[in-house]
Amino acid sequence: MRAGRYLAFATALFLFTLPVFELRADDNSVETTAAHRTEAPDNHFFGQVETNLSFLGQFISGNAKLGSFAYAGRIGWRKDPWDLFMVVEHGLWRDIESADEDSLSLQVLDLGLGAGYSYFNDNMRISLAAGPSILLTRSQLDAPGSTGFFFDFRPAGFRWKPGKAVSIELHPFTFAMVVPVLTGIPLVYMSYRTVLLIGFET
Repeated sequence: MRAGRYLAFATALFLFTLPVFELRADDNSVETTAAHRTEAPDNHFFGQVETNLSFLGQFISGNAKLGSFAYAGRIGWRKDPWDLFMVVEHGLWRDIESADEDSLSLQVLDLGLGAGYSYFNDNMRISLAAGPSILLTRSQLDAPGSTGFFFDFRPAGFRWKPGKAVSIELHPFTFAMVVPVLTGIPLVYMSYRTVLLIGFET
């Protein structure tokens, strides 16, 4: 039931943004679009640094505890409106198997490949990434070095370019599944995260 509410919330957020950016796109003339294209080449490399944390899911379910915190770096290549990227993320999660569940004591390293698509005149972006997830710290049942997978889906992020080579993205509601342990009793974490990215483009 909770997963259904979260999905409904994300879908509502996505649909809510549609008319706003459609109106903005309609207001912009063909000259504005052409000017935008001349500011940055269609083919270029980019890099991003990001931080993300999960609190919306906990807030909706009535839990005030922070579920996870992570920081990451991305490098990629963009051919508007598509982009491909590599991501390295260091994540800290609450160890649900530990007596101290409130501390973000469980650490994982995620290494992935992903793709994104910018829409509404480059004002919004959707992306998907996946790859191996490596357990960095010992849990109650598993040793460091255990390797599983992660999955990260970002359906509706707001994108803003304050300068020719700088971009800022805010993804209010994303879904991540991190499974660093597949053997024995799998270690599975699912969270709904809020993400902030700062990008630099060539």
